[in-house]
Amino acid sequence: MKFFKEKSTRPFAIAISICLLLLIAFSIWFICKGDPKDVSAPKRNYYELVTLAVAVDDSNDVVVCEDSNGNLWEFQGVQNWKLGDSIHLLMDDMNTASIYDDTICGSSSNNWILIQR
Repeated sequence: MKFFKEKSTRPFAIAISICLLLLIAFSIWFICKGDPKDVSAPKRNYYELVTLAVAVDDSNDVVVCEDSNGNLWEFQGVQNWKLGDSIHLLMDDMNTASIYDDTICGSSSNNWILIQR
């Protein structure tokens, strides 16, 4: 308590006390209100789609694929793809039942290994 009584250290002691009070108040606020409760990122559902390359446009860098249901999918990145290549697409279902809004996340000539967490 001698620290608060001396005139030369009193302003410093008051500043430290205010900082500690603010720190305690912020900690209590964060624990009670600041922590986002019941908020979580949407779970992504990925799946593999095996397709066949039906068009390779080198000038626009686009590959068009057809799946077994006749749906056409296209992505950029011609790389070494040729007509008739079997292309395994990594798809994101966008958390909807319809396949028409699904997005292509990647393409490979090999199977994708999907790990569910």
